[in-house]
Amino acid sequence: MANHFERDPPRARLERPLVALALAAGAGQVAGLVGGWTYALVGLAWFGGGGKCLRFAVALAALVAALVAALVAERGAPTAAWDPLASLSEPARGRWEPRSRDRTLGRLVAEGAGTSLAHTVDLQLEGAAPRAGEALEILTLGRLRLPAAGPVVRRESRPRATVRADAWRRLEPGPPPRVLVTARRFVAQRLVPVERAAGHPGLLRALVLGDVGDLPYERRDLFTRTGTRHLLAISGLHAGLVALGLALVFGQSGRRARPLAVATTLVLIAWALLSGAAPPVRRAALTLSVARLAAWLPPLSSRFDALGRRTDGRSLLALAFLVELVGDPGAVQSLSVQLSYGATASLLFVAPAWTRVARAWLPTFTTPWTLLGANAFERTWRAVADRVVRAFAVSMAASTVASLATLPVLWLTFGEASWVSVPATPLALPGLAALLFGAFLALVGLPGAEWLVGAAGDGLVGMLAAFDALPGTPSLLPLAPGWAVCGVCLGGLALPWLGRWWWVWCAAAVWLVWPRAVRAEGLEVHALDVGAGTAIVVRSPGVDALVFDAGSRDRRAVWDSALAPLLASWEVDEVHVVLSHTDLDHRVALPQLFTRTRIVSVAGPIHADGEVAHWDGDGARLEAGDLALELVRGLERGGNEGSRSLIVRWRGRSLLLSGDAEAEGLARSLERGDLAGPFDLVSMPHHGSETRLLGAFLEQTDPARAWVSGAADAPILPELERRGLAWEVTGRSGPLVLRLPPRSP
Repeated sequence: MANHFERDPPRARLERPLVALALAAGAGQVAGLVGGWTYALVGLAWFGGGGKCLRFAVALAALVAALVAALVAERGAPTAAWDPLASLSEPARGRWEPRSRDRTLGRLVAEGAGTSLAHTVDLQLEGAAPRAGEALEILTLGRLRLPAAGPVVRRESRPRATVRADAWRRLEPGPPPRVLVTARRFVAQRLVPVERAAGHPGLLRALVLGDVGDLPYERRDLFTRTGTRHLLAISGLHAGLVALGLALVFGQSGRRARPLAVATTLVLIAWALLSGAAPPVRRAALTLSVARLAAWLPPLSSRFDALGRRTDGRSLLALAFLVELVGDPGAVQSLSVQLSYGATASLLFVAPAWTRVARAWLPTFTTPWTLLGANAFERTWRAVADRVVRAFAVSMAASTVASLATLPVLWLTFGEASWVSVPATPLALPGLAALLFGAFLALVGLPGAEWLVGAAGDGLVGMLAAFDALPGTPSLLPLAPGWAVCGVCLGGLALPWLGRWWWVWCAAAVWLVWPRAVRAEGLEVHALDVGAGTAIVVRSPGVDALVFDAGSRDRRAVWDSALAPLLASWEVDEVHVVLSHTDLDHRVALPQLFTRTRIVSVAGPIHADGEVAHWDGDGARLEAGDLALELVRGLERGGNEGSRSLIVRWRGRSLLLSGDAEAEGLARSLERGDLAGPFDLVSMPHHGSETRLLGAFLEQTDPARAWVSGAADAPILPELERRGLAWEVTGRSGPLVLRLPPRSP
């Protein structure tokens, strides 16, 4: 039997060329030489030639079919990509891919197009929510919500366009899927009381329905910080646990194999539809269903009647990849596709070698000389210990290779990663399985659901909280070239084959994370472009970063797109935070800032746990390194008029970072002379809004230059122009930067 597989002509002759072809197609797509449809061609070729169960003739037919499909797709591709910033000269058509639980936020995937609209702009539809996969036509775009911007760009975030109810229509109108709506409502009604009684609201619905809307932000961010957010997204892991549970309960051999395959397929398909048919659960349902239904196919020959048809993981992976890219050739740019297939491919190709290495380093308890003369009790505990060690080696090897395979995507896209995801993911699997079983008990009305969900939820959350208390959960990763990140991660995956050259990889990894940030030589001020909001960052030779406000009302991703890349480029160790007041346009990014950096002092209406200095109140002062900081607050009350302003002094230089006080609060500060200048830089109050105190404010502060963090048409700009002041507006110039050397004595 082994010799038969070793001499399998299609596999031996095609596998290596197809791997080379896949690598060449990937390099060509990155270089812009080939389109996304090339992946569909490679996927079909790999599925046809790399699998044990198909012959060369089928592989050749698959290649021909892929070539025809590629030509058809290329003929139907648009000549130019859709520019979301411009008005639509003609309607845009495609399939709807929802990204929110109410299905009104999502992407429009062009059918048969080389460039998918899904990777250009996010759409917020008004009116009734369309179904996933429904054909839509977008007539015009409404208000466009751009992402925040900073001086350092890590990734290009998509804008979000609003589409009015009368600006889009269904191309294939039909009755809504009332059965699915009713089923989701029924499932939610059975799960809500159980999860609330167990003290974990929203957790079961996240695992069963893919609905994280009612899961508290702190709980969601806990999974994110520990690198286990994928546990909340219904994916192959969840589907695999369900399939494993069905196999353990009903058996998977003999006469039960085929009925179990049908039952598993029906359950997975129903679950995929019930959870909204998100791409991860669709991929998992397809792969596992094909693997189970392989038992229905006839065996390869009479010599394998006892074994039946056997599935090949690489062929299944290629088949799922093929179906994904035939539906949307541009899906290779999707983070979901990159993470899912990167992790799965590493588990199939690399994890076995890592497992062998791990087993070689771990102790073995069932060697012949240890069992010789041992009694029954000793043989039992040695067998159990050996199984535990083996399970630990397999789980840690799988988690390590999956983390290494997905690290380039996380590094280059989000700029953060958590090392505790390696041990946390396998340790979370028992709790995850218990939660899914508790959801099953709740759905069928069996007793014990509340107790099981409560115990499993408490254990899972407690374990993640313990990991979260460790340093580096998560860590802001330094800016690095993409080729270097990918090369080091691929080298890490290849460690079992490097042999004595392992030190080369270690040297490359150390070089990649070695601090290379240029420290500040003077007083450096950055105003991020956050639209209607304020986010100003200051640093000096003695202070890594001082953040004054971090929010926006009309810009997305203040932390991901603007603040985090700037702090990562500086490789900050400690951060001082000052919050003027609690309005959303001043604080929206503070939760991420507090959980991803080390805060050493805070000022304003916020408090931090641990050994963090808190200072507040009118006239409060703090020495932060070589910076002298002073708070100015006109009125002791909430809202704009009670907001704080910050005076920063450094070696003869001075800055005034204003809050939103523009009436009574500002008048009180001016009467007391708290804002007496001159200042090298003044950020104008309340985003440059019109105020009767503008003249008195400018006369007292006497600024050398003025900044406005707000819209391009701020009302005070004509007056600044009339006075001959040097001014800049983030709405016009984008992110603003000022570097001041020490003033000469």
